[in-house]
Amino acid sequence: LTTEVVPVPEWGGEIILRTLTASERDAYEASIFKPGGKSDYQNLRSKLLARCIVDDKGKTRYASA
Repeated sequence: LTTEVVPVPEWGGEIILRTLTASERDAYEASIFKPGGKSDYQNLRSKLLARCIVDDKGKTRYASA
């Protein structure tokens, strides 16, 4: 999977971003699009970002709430 180091001066350093696997992407989308047309768009981008930030070994610390 592709990773990229991205500087984040506001946080005083940098982060590593990794592309999502297909199953991670499916889980992300399932967390947003609910049955019956009741979708949850609150914090949409931050939820995606949380799933893409990884440590130096490529592991995410994301845990669904």
